[in-house]
Amino acid sequence: MNIKIYQRGGFKDNHDVLINATEYFCKMLMSTRMCNTLNIRLEMRSTKLGKNGLGSCYTDALGSKKNKDFIVIVKRDAPITDQLKTLAHECVHIHQKATNLLQYRLWKSDGKFHARWNGEELGVYDAIPYQDRPWEIEAYFLEDIMHKAYFFNNKNRPDLEEKIINGFNNALNYLESERSNNYRNIVSRQSNSLEMAI
Repeated sequence: MNIKIYQRGGFKDNHDVLINATEYFCKMLMSTRMCNTLNIRLEMRSTKLGKNGLGSCYTDALGSKKNKDFIVIVKRDAPITDQLKTLAHECVHIHQKATNLLQYRLWKSDGKFHARWNGEELGVYDAIPYQDRPWEIEAYFLEDIMHKAYFFNNKNRPDLEEKIINGFNNALNYLESERSNNYRNIVSRQSNSLEMAI
């Protein structure tokens, strides 16, 4: 895995942590063999993400050809905890794109980018509401548990890290079953917890 980090201005004290976390998250999601084929460029930016954005993951729209090159943008001035959660979230997208679970295709007929998820055409990318995008549902579902596993790994608590990783593996199996169910259980659970919070 080739990871490079780019940043202009601001503090650069956390670069080693961010590179280490990116490796850790990718290895949680993919085999060593697949990880070794990836080129990831981390860009620490204060602009380009919009007012509320913390991160994004870019790659070429290659259709069914697997992606190997990724640009991950993380908000430079965010607290390190937010940066790590954002990295976990974006690494889920790297996994989705590297394994062709998520594909982007530029259609010649309409000149727009279309999304394909788990082998199924979903339509024009920009027309799919953000909260309904299956790749975002999965990334939000996994980001906290991945962040916790990394936290306990850094605290040299293999006992707690192992429990978290077991939970992570259960979460992956659950997501696999939910893909055929269009994430109804996850979405209803998220909306219920949102209603309870209000």
